[in-house]
Amino acid sequence: MCAFGKTLFSASLALCPEAAGAVDEYRLDDGIKESGIGVQSPSANSFAWLNRFVVQPNHETITAVRLAFGAGLAQPNIANGQPVTVYLWDDISQDGNPSDAWVIASAIGTVQGSGTNAYTTIAFSPPVTLQVGRKFFAGAIINYNGQVLVGSLDTDGTDDALPWPAALHSFVASSDNGTPVDPNDLDMAQGPVASVSSAIFGGSADATWMIRLNAPPPNTAQLDIAPNPLDFGNVVVGTNFGPLLVMLRSVGTATLDVTSISAPVLPFWAPPPGSGLCPPPPFSLAPGAQCAVHYSIGPTALGPAADVVDIVSNAPSSPDTLALQGMGISGPAPQPTITPASIDLGEVDVGDTSLDIPITIGNFGTADWIVHGFQVTNPSLPASPFVVDTLSCPPLPIILVPGGACDLVARFQPYDHGASARTYELVGNTPPGSVLLTLKGKGMLFGDGFEVP
Repeated sequence: MCAFGKTLFSASLALCPEAAGAVDEYRLDDGIKESGIGVQSPSANSFAWLNRFVVQPNHETITAVRLAFGAGLAQPNIANGQPVTVYLWDDISQDGNPSDAWVIASAIGTVQGSGTNAYTTIAFSPPVTLQVGRKFFAGAIINYNGQVLVGSLDTDGTDDALPWPAALHSFVASSDNGTPVDPNDLDMAQGPVASVSSAIFGGSADATWMIRLNAPPPNTAQLDIAPNPLDFGNVVVGTNFGPLLVMLRSVGTATLDVTSISAPVLPFWAPPPGSGLCPPPPFSLAPGAQCAVHYSIGPTALGPAADVVDIVSNAPSSPDTLALQGMGISGPAPQPTITPASIDLGEVDVGDTSLDIPITIGNFGTADWIVHGFQVTNPSLPASPFVVDTLSCPPLPIILVPGGACDLVARFQPYDHGASARTYELVGNTPPGSVLLTLKGKGMLFGDGFEVP
């Protein structure tokens, strides 16, 4: 295949299912890629790939561009996390050729799911409204080094839901000389913009990029969840991995109202709602807005682990689901101990402070135990009258090597009369709830021991 001044190549793909996501109102592909294309140069490369669409009635407002990246998982794909910019271009002459295309909107995101059929959603903020019947282009430009597969191509056009479009809907421009492709001057790229058919297949065949658009009807809320599934990979039993971020994006034409997010079951867990960027439900996201939630895993058994989180909202697809998955494997792990694990600090007058009581923590495992903090297990209770601090232990984060030990200290500072109790978790690279410390005490009034009933 030819490539206007540089070498492009494709690779075969093993089929894999598309990840669940938002509805795609504009698309040319069938959701299964047959190849991936990239500029083949070891130096600095720039690659632009785009599809032509026509604005349809009731779908004039574009909220997001969705892209698939790379070819098969075993291929040299563009790396996840690589910055990428998506664009909407107006077809100035309305001739269907992007040689005179002009940028009307852009948004920056990162490559996700490279090598799979999963789509990465990059939303516009605010959404972009176009004129019905007008031709336009949508796609992306990425700058990178090395010989990798970037854009995903659908070459067979088989689709039960929509008829495959007519030929010459997809285009490409690129460079390998260190000069990025100018989105407002695609025809002046080192490899000028040309159809996929002519640039990649030499006019003997055609294909479409796996580029989709969200453009829901007016006043329709939509939620996109990325990444989905959230895969933690291989994690040693007895250790923690995370937290990892999951973005909740409002990709509709109306405000998204999230009413609830279900709690995952162990070995997965999430900090209390609001501890990430998303506030506690219920909360709202305007079109184009997004927020993040955090999830972690702490496998306690060998083998696969999976769970599903339900997200309830006013989107027609509600409840949307987020899949969590990971694999517990054997390997070095910490084995924490805490002595004593329960302490009664006795009776202390309100406003006074108890004696310090030392607590020894140790690690009898085969990997470092890393303690990031001391966290009350029930944050809904009033402010704790107890204090947990370091004594001979170093400042947080505390790192105990195998066989290591050090001392913490606990004290009681009652601010009200009566009995108090709190359970603290030593939060670190151990499964949640595995290292607990219970503190008790009684606040007293009057130094002579009389207590208000």
